[in-house]
Amino acid sequence: MASIKERVSTSGKGFYQVQIRKSGHPTISKSFSFESEKDKEKAYKEAQKYAFITENEISNNNKKVFKNKRKDKLIEVLESYKKVEKREKHIRRLNQLIDDFSNTNYTIETFTADRLRHYLEKREEINKPATIYWLYITLKNALTYHSKEYEYKQDIFELVKYSGKSDERTRILTEEEKQTLFNTIDERLRVKKEELKLVIDFAIETALRLNEIITLEWKNVNFEDKVILIEKDKTKTKRERQVPLSKNAFEVLEEIKKFKTSESNYVFHMWQTKNLLSHRFKLICDMSNIQDIRFHDLRHTAITNLYLKTDLRDREIQEISGHATMSMLQRYSNLRATDIVKKLWK
Repeated sequence: MASIKERVSTSGKGFYQVQIRKSGHPTISKSFSFESEKDKEKAYKEAQKYAFITENEISNNNKKVFKNKRKDKLIEVLESYKKVEKREKHIRRLNQLIDDFSNTNYTIETFTADRLRHYLEKREEINKPATIYWLYITLKNALTYHSKEYEYKQDIFELVKYSGKSDERTRILTEEEKQTLFNTIDERLRVKKEELKLVIDFAIETALRLNEIITLEWKNVNFEDKVILIEKDKTKTKRERQVPLSKNAFEVLEEIKKFKTSESNYVFHMWQTKNLLSHRFKLICDMSNIQDIRFHDLRHTAITNLYLKTDLRDREIQEISGHATMSMLQRYSNLRATDIVKKLWK
């Protein structure tokens, strides 16, 4: 029996949802969206027509209704699942997945285990395991839901598992490695040499996250007070914070002014996306034969330097780094154990 219900999507758009349930067949669901009253009437008629034809096909057994569901495009399946998923965090992850796969033509059938592995490996260049794990779970939920709705076997997530667990990274970029990187940039790159060296220096001096660097705007740079404002919608913790500038960080911003344009308000506008900068950094590391290093490790390097090279208190370092809790800084604060020993043995 078919049912037609008027609903509203999370983006505020209206649609009619047709659901057809019949004994011996999996539930069929299809949506017909509309934006105006005129479109609404048309969408309802199309929904009625679809329900009538599909019910007849099932009753008369003219064809297998679910024959080609594995031909559905991956991003269409993800879009459709947004109408089922109610949790805001999962919807954000669905949007991220849709963006990640928007340039592919994968179908459920062609999105193989190898392609899933490749996707997870590329994500590991950018994100922490916990972040990748939740993208994996959201993708699994969407594809599993689709397979159950249309009764086909889905075993890709049995072949490729992702736990999200990893040893806590302690990798930092040493001064020698940084000099090697800069020499390679000068020798091997043709464009954006200075821009890449400046953004690396800035990351090491400020401990900003990759997204915080990419989205930093000139309006939030206070040269007089030597601080930058990181707006709450651009931070991982969703808390606004002010980051004091070291002398070196201040000098980087003075240098980057040379590349300022009237077309963009962003300080590092030459790196249009996180992926672009992250991939360029990995490329130059590979060219330099520097192993097991990611752009995010520059943040580890910066925080390590704050503990080893300054007398700042833990609370002051937390204000700079933007960590939500002091416990998250514990691994860095342990670096000062040798300094405490020196004081005890004076």
